[in-house]
Amino acid sequence: MRCFRVMLASLLSFAVLGGCSSNLECDGPDQCKNGYRCYEGRCVDDEHCGDFVVDAGEACDDGYTDACGSCNADCTGCGTGLGTCGDGTWCPENNETCDDGYTDACGSCNADCTDVGTGGLTCGDGISCPENNEACDDNNTIPGDGCNTVCLEDPGCGDATCNINGPRFPVSGTQVFDRSTGTEPVVNDSLTGLVWQGCPAGLSGSSCETGVADNDRKTWADALAYCWDLTWNGLDDWYLPDEYELQSLVDYSVHNPAINTTAFPGNPLYSFWTSSSHTGGPGGDELGWLVCFYNGNTGYYLKTSPYNVRCVRGGPIEPLALWRFERTETSEPVVSDGVTGLVWQGCAAGLSSETCGDGSATEKTWADAVSYCDDLTWAGLDDWYLPDPKELRSIADNQRYEPAIDTTAFPATPSSYFWTSSYAGDTTFAWIVGFSRGEAFTLDKTNTFFVRCVRGGP
Repeated sequence: MRCFRVMLASLLSFAVLGGCSSNLECDGPDQCKNGYRCYEGRCVDDEHCGDFVVDAGEACDDGYTDACGSCNADCTGCGTGLGTCGDGTWCPENNETCDDGYTDACGSCNADCTDVGTGGLTCGDGISCPENNEACDDNNTIPGDGCNTVCLEDPGCGDATCNINGPRFPVSGTQVFDRSTGTEPVVNDSLTGLVWQGCPAGLSGSSCETGVADNDRKTWADALAYCWDLTWNGLDDWYLPDEYELQSLVDYSVHNPAINTTAFPGNPLYSFWTSSSHTGGPGGDELGWLVCFYNGNTGYYLKTSPYNVRCVRGGPIEPLALWRFERTETSEPVVSDGVTGLVWQGCAAGLSSETCGDGSATEKTWADAVSYCDDLTWAGLDDWYLPDPKELRSIADNQRYEPAIDTTAFPATPSSYFWTSSYAGDTTFAWIVGFSRGEAFTLDKTNTFFVRCVRGGP
């Protein structure tokens, strides 16, 4: 089994250890170890796939044993093509020595995939690095200077380039809220590490009893500016939460409101702005993402419309793993998420193979989707279940569109709806997440949608 994350490490160790093996340079037969021969300046495995010779049982041989190029990894059929620098797949035929999924100089690989990158995986190091979900980096983590504590531009750049492409924290587990007292309370979240404004904009007091929140709804731009300028409880490093941060407050076991009212009293039964812009499609950057606390819906609307606001601070600033997703290359692949700790079925139900190219993605009713995951044995594992809305939305990537997901980690994902858990407001309805754009809402359980199962990690 070979994982994406070890490609670069394997390549570097090859160069350090020395010695001749497949594809290393040579000038004559005495420079290649036993079982290899010198062919056109390279040591190649004799009479095996990857030796440039179409031997018995081979349909092709391009001198490599990977899936890209003109021939596949076992020389039995066509390859996937030369690939493109930045597609996340290391392809020697494309003169690549690495490929970290990006075409910039930071991270593990440089801009043209020919050498190691410059790093830049820590917010505040002065290198703006998309791999670390940074929209800016001004060499510090000081708020109020145009680039905030998590290296996002404040008070927002106005388009999807500032979007975070996933959560920076666990999305499942025990969540305990600790609310302070006083006229400007704050709420600490034990699961995410975030610190929340204890009352929405327009309210204050220990129980948010002073003011009228509905009278202080704001446009998206005004919401960004409000949090940017806010001093609350003596703190001035607040910002407008992204959609994953705000969705972390939704309690899907209740509705009307869908939030813990002890920790967050006085919360309006209305939608709240996030800092995320919509990506692609009609309207594009004119639309912003919202979370509704009546039922938990996550969607988008015109930024010129007025909605409620709650600010946040103190998000994690540790660098993300260079590869958030680690995908195994088997007929039943699994995808491990280094941020949330979840392990995902690597293909939608009905599909299989390394690239999910075998079979057809199948749609099921909600009841059949639950049974499918409960009964599933995949990659030798049998503890799969149907994900809840937070878990499934954690792999929706709002920097992408049709499909709104990392297609290297999750190839062949339909740009359509996938089932999650039941809806507390009406047990005949259940939550779905759309992977065309990433929205989440409820529909009748008798509908048929796609399925991807999850498990809780090792």
